[in-house]
Amino acid sequence: MSVRDTLGELPGVMMAAYAPATFEDISVKVVFVELTPGTDATPILAKMKQLANPVMPYTIETFVLQLLVCKCNYVSSAPSITFAPGLGPDDREAFNLRLAAGAQKLPVELFDKAAAGDIEPLRRAFYDVLNSVGAHVSSSEILPFQPDPRPCTHPQ
Repeated sequence: MSVRDTLGELPGVMMAAYAPATFEDISVKVVFVELTPGTDATPILAKMKQLANPVMPYTIETFVLQLLVCKCNYVSSAPSITFAPGLGPDDREAFNLRLAAGAQKLPVELFDKAAAGDIEPLRRAFYDVLNSVGAHVSSSEILPFQPDPRPCTHPQ
């Protein structure tokens, strides 16, 4: 069964079409889907992702990075990520572990610059880390440093 036929059988799909397209000299096949108004697109997007078996980045709708300072002056970050419906990782825990591993490699100087008000180098570095784990960010925000509300667990 073709991609078009499979999508066309899903509830709420009025029409599905499959067409070749060219983008910056790269030939791709594009799937167009028209939904009945009010249809929840999440299961349809998930099915499209499954059928396409994508080698495309995960799509992060919003990335918020909270910068925290522990009582012992240890600086940490707490990311909050919202993925586009149907375009997130299947294994969120594995994604978070790869993200944390990449973030741990960031130079401390980037956090020092952010503390001094220059957050753009840190934002770009986090974008690079997210790209390295297969994610594309639509919107991001880095919140100012705040005291870490958690008890200190760092070596003294």
